[in-house]
Amino acid sequence: MKPNIIDVLLIAVIEAALTKLEQENVKLREQAAGYDRLKAENGRLKGREASLENRIASTDESARSYWTMFQNSESEVRHLKEQVLELGRKNIALAAEAESAQQLEQQLATADQRIRELESALAVASLPAASRANVIALIQEQAA
Repeated sequence: MKPNIIDVLLIAVIEAALTKLEQENVKLREQAAGYDRLKAENGRLKGREASLENRIASTDESARSYWTMFQNSESEVRHLKEQVLELGRKNIALAAEAESAQQLEQQLATADQRIRELESALAVASLPAASRANVIALIQEQAA
């Protein structure tokens, strides 16, 4: 039997359609492979995003902790500065008090010396006139 033109045309159309379908099938497989690669990359990137979010949260918590420590340190520094100033004021007051005590001690030593001199003068004054003259002469000899 001789092939009919319609059959030949149908076969040609079917072969062309099959070729086109095979080409589209290859493209679809390539697109599916690309989709799978993109899906895998998307999953990897989501994992990386989650890891980065965890690191950011941890870093944020660390930053808050360090900020709190910094603020506490600043407060402690202010408190210590106040203590240093107070100790400086007390030190100045103690130095003034020590100087005052030293002056009083010097005045006391001068007063004690004056008392001894007056007691000696009183002792000499209470002696009889001849003895007093001898004591005065001895004192003048030692002074010379």
